[in-house]
Amino acid sequence: MSRMTREQLEQLSKDELIDIILRQQEIIELQQARIEQLETRVAQLEARVERLTGPPKDHTNSSVPPSQSRKPNRDGPGQSKRGPKKGHRGHSRKRQEPDITLQCRPDRCDDGDADLSNVPGREVGSSQVVEIPPVRPVVIEARLYEITCPVCGESHRGDYPPG
Repeated sequence: MSRMTREQLEQLSKDELIDIILRQQEIIELQQARIEQLETRVAQLEARVERLTGPPKDHTNSSVPPSQSRKPNRDGPGQSKRGPKKGHRGHSRKRQEPDITLQCRPDRCDDGDADLSNVPGREVGSSQVVEIPPVRPVVIEARLYEITCPVCGESHRGDYPPG
């Protein structure tokens, strides 16, 4: 509906004016209901944003137990560095004489696609893996024999070994 001027409204009857006012009240009520819905949705979204951007929950600001909280940065100022102290002589598993040695060399250049198979290189690292051979069962079969004595004619049977 277009906006009416004062002169146009003065020409309308009392019943027509009442109808216009009642329609406007209905429109206002619908708009107010929609505004309330939107305000509720905005409040929900603001609460979600606050929850997602707020500080993480830990034992100081929620019911999370201290064991589940993130630990503070231990390498901050005044804290000792992690790892061995300076001058500490390291120790690790002793290297063994390998049964198999693999040469891990690149075959081709990634950029120029050149063949690198015959180009000399330098060793820059090594790593050992100790593999335990697969366990295989040992099957022992004992065969029991019966023999008839050629002198007396009696049958004699052998014994299984103990175990």
